[in-house]
This record gives sequence, C-alpha cells and structure tokens, in this order.
Amino acid sequence: MRMLAFTALNDKLWIVTRSGDDKIPQIRNNPKVEFTLGVQGKERTGCLRATAEAFIVDDPKAREEVASAIPWFTGYWKSSEDPNFTLIRLDMKKILFDHHESSSKYTIDV
Repeated sequence: MRMLAFTALNDKLWIVTRSGDDKIPQIRNNPKVEFTLGVQGKERTGCLRATAEAFIVDDPKAREEVASAIPWFTGYWKSSEDPNFTLIRLDMKKILFDHHESSSKYTIDV
C-alpha cells in the first residue's frame, strides 16, 4: 500500500513521486495498480475500487504541464526536470462502485 496524491488533468489521472521510492521499480516490474476511494453517505460509506495500468512518463512537455498544475510541487522538487521527480500516468481500466446510499453494486469499464 502506498499513500498517493492524484492530479486529474486533461482527462488523465497523474501521480507524482520521488524517483527513489520503492514504487518505481515495482511499477516497472508490474504496471497493474489498484486504488480505493471511500464515498460517504448518510447511513453508510460506499466505495470506488479502481484498477489501472501505471506508466512512467518521460516526456518533458507532459512533465512540465503536470508539475505546473500542482500547487505544492515546488515543496518537493526544483522543477519538472529534477531527476528526483517521476511522473506516472494511470490508464484506468475498470471501476467497481459500491453505492453509498443504496448498496447497489456497479461495474464501469473505462
């Protein structure tokens, strides 16, 4: 399990991380990822469970664009060219939704 901050930009979901983190070789070895998001209701909490493939992005334009969209970016890296900065794009595959009000279950193929 890894704590991550997602950035949604240009209809894509991005993760930024330190290049030396354990998740980098893990993603290179196996790009399949999964994450969950709790959805609070009045009576119960539902859940979104998403599966995706993670791709490490080296494109300088994409790195600059995403870095510029993150207000806290410069608290961790000098610039989008910082070698300690890794950009990851998540290509969503499927979302399972346990509805927070009705308890109904839905599958969304992305």
